Amino acid sequence: MCSDLCDKIDIKDIQHLIVMNCAPVLAGLKISNLLVTTIEGYRQICELLKDSNIKLYVLSGRNDKVTILLYNRDKLQEYISIDTNKAFLIQLGYNSFEIDRVFVELAERYKKYQAGKAGFPHELGIVLGYPLEDVYGFINNRGQNYICSGYWKVYSHAEKTTKLFKSYDDITENMMRQLLKSGNLREMLAKKVSIS
Repeated sequence: MCSDLCDKIDIKDIQHLIVMNCAPVLAGLKISNLLVTTIEGYRQICELLKDSNIKLYVLSGRNDKVTILLYNRDKLQEYISIDTNKAFLIQLGYNSFEIDRVFVELAERYKKYQAGKAGFPHELGIVLGYPLEDVYGFINNRGQNYICSGYWKVYSHAEKTTKLFKSYDDITENMMRQLLKSGNLREMLAKKVSIS
């Protein structure tokens, strides 16, 4: 992101936080993303996104911090339902692929992980829309030996994924510039401003 833009971003502003972390989701380029905020930030996000196609799911809450999954319901359900992704979830003990049930199980596992009572729930990679090859690569290499990284650690198709990351970066910069001009994310989403 350009330095002139970075100087104008206020990380305490919830609209800036959403765009910096979730612009590709807001633009429909990415299925979902995690965002950590305060309880008050969560309330503000609910209000900002209430009329959009972006849904929220609270994955966990601890010490006035909330980990939220922002997602496109239809796209995420479709991605989870891909046969290879379903097979991966079955390997991890999931017996339902309906999104709400996956969320309940994932949240339970994520909370156990946070409490130090279980290992990291790698199925989160699928819920975040990561390619299965990269999820397996991360598991098999224990997070090491990746060929590139950005929005996730990449273990295959580096050139294609680098281009995808660039599109994510471009939409984030574009949406942030629009937000700094308009000051109203909700209005931008309603008008689909900067999402092309």
